[in-house]
Amino acid sequence: ELKERVDFIRAGFDLNDLLAAQGKLADKKDIQGTLENMRVAKAADLVSMIPVLKLQLESLTSLGDLLHLTLLDTFEQSITDLEVVATEVSKIKATVGATESVKAGGSVRTRRTAKSSRSGRTARSGRSKASGGGGGEGISVAPEMVAKIRHVQ
Repeated sequence: ELKERVDFIRAGFDLNDLLAAQGKLADKKDIQGTLENMRVAKAADLVSMIPVLKLQLESLTSLGDLLHLTLLDTFEQSITDLEVVATEVSKIKATVGATESVKAGGSVRTRRTAKSSRSGRTARSGRSKASGGGGGEGISVAPEMVAKIRHVQ
């Protein structure tokens, strides 16, 4: 395990020079920004960041053989892991959506919880989506799913 970590660190020593030569140094900074956003994000917000991180990693893997094999393998494994998590989230969303639709008689929102188009607030709580009064694309993210996302991160 320690040797693998040291090999990974050594593989990254020339990464900035390689990325600069290929015009992809900004891509690395974008990934760092996304990872920082994921680190501080609420659990429900992590789900929406998965496709962004996946696309950013795919951009780096497009360098192929120019990357050190250790880095390329790590990036490709991260993409695979993100795809698995995204698939699991999609299944959960489909299950939750179908369950809510059945419970509500075909409509997920009621008159009292529908958001006002002007204020973005619900009649029941008065909390806006921006203040944490909802969000997460209508699903609650289970702690084990958050752990999977954070592990890939």
